[in-house]
Parts: sequence; C-alpha cells; structure tokens
Amino acid sequence: MKADAACISERHPKPQRFVVTMELVPGREPAGRSVDTIMAMAADAFADGRVSAVSITDNPGGNPALSPDVIGHDIFKLGMDVIVHFTCRDANRIGMESRALQLALMGMKNILALTGDYIGKGVAGQGAPVFDLDSVTLLIMLQLLGKRVQQAGDPDVFLRAAPCRRLKAVGERLSPSMPNSAGRWPPAHASPLLSWATMPAGSKNCWRSSAGSG
Repeated sequence: MKADAACISERHPKPQRFVVTMELVPGREPAGRSVDTIMAMAADAFADGRVSAVSITDNPGGNPALSPDVIGHDIFKLGMDVIVHFTCRDANRIGMESRALQLALMGMKNILALTGDYIGKGVAGQGAPVFDLDSVTLLIMLQLLGKRVQQAGDPDVFLRAAPCRRLKAVGERLSPSMPNSAGRWPPAHASPLLSWATMPAGSKNCWRSSAGSG
C-alpha cells in the first residue's frame, strides 16, 4: 500500500489527515460486468492512493444484492481497506453475531452499523424484516465481540460507526434508522439486549453522517 494511503484505522485518530472513502454498490449478479466494474474501481482507487477505504453496501433499498462480505474480501486482498455496511434488517442477533465473527476471521473489522432500509422484494415476493437489533445495539454487540476477539489473541477490535438521524443529547435514546418509501420507520427497538445507549463521555451531540442506510 502506498505510504499516503494509510488504512482508515490508522488515519482515524489523526484529525489533521482527511479520510477519503468511496462507496461501492454491488449488483445482483455473482459474476460478470457489475462485479468486474466494482473490482476495477477498487483497484483504481487503491492505485491512486488518495482513497483510504471503500465502503460496500448491504442489500441497499432492502433488495438482494451480492454480499459485501464476499466482494469486500476480494477487494481487501488487493490491499485496499474495506468498510462493510452491516444492517439489522435481514438477520437476528444470532446470525449477526456469526457474521461479525466471520468478518473478524477475514480481517475486515471496519463496520458501518445500520438499522437498514425497510424490506424490498426478493425471489417470489417481499421478504420478512427482522430488526432484532438496531444500529445502536449492534454497535454495543460489536464492542462486546471485540473483547472476545482480543481474548482469542487478535489485538485488533472492530472499528465501529453508525449514522445518526439528528442531534441527540447525552443519555437520550438513539435511533439512527431511516424511513422507508411509505414514511414508516423500522422499530427503534425495545430489544431485551442493550436497547438503551448513551454516547461516550465528553460527547454532547451526535450528527447524522452522510452514509446511506443500506
């Protein structure tokens, strides 16, 4: 990797260095032009050296697409750092924990936690939404899993982030989810697991990021 193309985990604590990322949206095909195009864009970004990481969407719009974990790992092997979009729409906490452990094994620990767009259409009709957790409780789950990862001998924990819908004061409940096309919001979750969260000490507000919800 070029010297000026440090990975996002290295640039994150250095405010004097602006972090540039590029979002990639996989298609519904497992091979062919759409995959070739994404791989070529990632390779060009890596060769350019100014992009710190590519972020890859997770079934955007609630519609099925090639997994960001799979194509992200191919990009990761090129040397480019990857941010995986991780939504709460399509799996319960068991499946999400398993997926997080899989990402840790593959070395991809930059996670954008998202509640997710409302469900779209898959094979033979509309799927059933899960929303067992939301993006805030997913952040906490990843923090807990990071400790387990370290105990297993891996020094690197998950680098976690989540978009926030609007300003919130410390101690208020956060629900950085997005409405669907009908204006309905996914549940802000009364989940039995850590359904309330406070922001880090010293933080007074949470700004919505420019990231999408899928």
